[in-house]
Amino acid sequence: LARLLLISKTTFICCILGLPMSWAFEEWEKSVEWRRFLHDETIQKLTVLQLRVTKHEKSSNKKTVKDIAELDQLFDTVHKELREVVDGNYQYQFDELGLEKIVKGIAKQFIQPKVQKKIFFDKIFDLLPKAIKIELRMVIQEALSNIAKHANATLIRVEGKVENEVGIVEIEDNGVGFEMDKIVKGNGLNNMKYRAEKIRGTLNIMTNINQGTKICIEIPSIKKLSKSY
Repeated sequence: LARLLLISKTTFICCILGLPMSWAFEEWEKSVEWRRFLHDETIQKLTVLQLRVTKHEKSSNKKTVKDIAELDQLFDTVHKELREVVDGNYQYQFDELGLEKIVKGIAKQFIQPKVQKKIFFDKIFDLLPKAIKIELRMVIQEALSNIAKHANATLIRVEGKVENEVGIVEIEDNGVGFEMDKIVKGNGLNNMKYRAEKIRGTLNIMTNINQGTKICIEIPSIKKLSKSY
């Protein structure tokens, strides 16, 4: 109903102002992109905050002061990003940090310190257009958020490599896994697949009960993609 109302509203505006109908659909696409952004970026960070606060409600230990300080820093990050979104100034620091360091930062925010993390990216990923790196970042962040919420893992691996001209990004954990035929495809999984397809890639999930989960994104002709995208 909300979608119909939005399309009807923009269509009505087109008729009144004499604008082409394509404008209405462009506005609808923009609204969909903003919802994906808020789900994949800001809401995921808020989920991490909720998980970590809940943990401290149940127990207290010597690391509590350090964890609370990290939570304060994460709150500041979310607040800053929300302000930048409102002002239209949100940027990604790919040029300054590189994809590997950015992913390590996401893992530090989302995944508990006790979980072993192996993260490596071939340097070719830093040469990709920023638009592609943004989509990869969003997929990886969604995957790490799911690991934090559901996997109960002790080890995660995020790797970006090149095999036979194909760029491959793998996000793997040794957690509880799940049955694919019983999973409900919500916004998170749909957004991940959408973002992979948006950069001309594919996304596959391999998992089973008590056998961990592996997400694989494949980007064909990765060396040529930066020239043709």
